[in-house]
Amino acid sequence: MAIPAIVVYATFNTAFPEELLFRGFLLKRFTNKFGFNIANIIQALLFGLLHGVMFFLLVGILKAILIIVFTGVIAWFMGYINEKYSNGSIIPSWIIHTISSLSHRTNTSSKSQTHRRRADIGMKCRRFI
Repeated sequence: MAIPAIVVYATFNTAFPEELLFRGFLLKRFTNKFGFNIANIIQALLFGLLHGVMFFLLVGILKAILIIVFTGVIAWFMGYINEKYSNGSIIPSWIIHTISSLSHRTNTSSKSQTHRRRADIGMKCRRFI
């Protein structure tokens, strides 16, 4: 099974770099310049835009906007949790982000396995026709 690889990828190749950039670097820099409330909105908007733009061509504009809003709101909450409850540490949002990535990746992985199984069954059925 690929679960250990999924865990490592979700933890260190997706969640950690994004948390380090958005909540670790950008939020801190923007806070120094604009104050926490504005900085948290900016980092959340940038986080949402990054995720919406990635999926724009795959899902269309309406779903991309929903992705931007949904991930932006989550990013705002993660910035708030980091700042207000853990003295600016990115560890809480890193854990949340990792769990989110793992649930997405394992869900995507199981769906693709189901699609492969259906394709295999379809190919076997065609042989008999």
